[in-house]
Amino acid sequence: MADKGKRKPLWQSDFAPFICYGFLLFVCQNALAQTLGFLIIDKTSKAVPELLSPVLLRMAQTHIGIAMVAGALASLLALWGLIPVFRMTPKALLRWGAGLASLGSLVIALSPDYAIAIVGYALANLGFALARPGFIVSASLSTSMKEQARVAGAIGAMSGVNVLFAPFAVSLYEVFAPAPFFLEFVVLAGLLAYACFSPTLSNVGSRVGTEEVNKESSI
Repeated sequence: MADKGKRKPLWQSDFAPFICYGFLLFVCQNALAQTLGFLIIDKTSKAVPELLSPVLLRMAQTHIGIAMVAGALASLLALWGLIPVFRMTPKALLRWGAGLASLGSLVIALSPDYAIAIVGYALANLGFALARPGFIVSASLSTSMKEQARVAGAIGAMSGVNVLFAPFAVSLYEVFAPAPFFLEFVVLAGLLAYACFSPTLSNVGSRVGTEEVNKESSI
């Protein structure tokens, strides 16, 4: 009972910086996935304006499918290749993930055609695939064993709630097509800076390392 009385809300704990990072990361990833299809349709229409609508849509669907496959392969490359080969730490995952996702969003925003947009989407997914496990592991390391269930619940809720905000990117796309991708670029670049300069994010895992040293010294 005493522990429950002293328990702080998650937003007042060491987990709070990871809530900000993870929520914005998930929003950007969902927003990108929801707007990319419209961008590819428009890019395909500009590339071959002489085609009839049914043929144009079939071609655009093919290009969207290629983009989804490219994104999935990039994610697998990150999870099964880059992370184990380079033994990336949570701190590195947070930084490289946000940086590559930011760069991919910028490539999409400036893409002259659907092919470059697909390359940008693959690059962004490479970044998201690095950042997501980095965020989850870092959030877990930032809290005690007793708080793990609450952290897991917060991460699960965050993954669902962010979907409610992503459709605003579609509305922004209708106003100015590159706008949502530029916005994602800015937000993700901000997350990169946050991961570099936030004391909590930049020192992730250090508390665990200190505890391990203390345990070894006590033995």
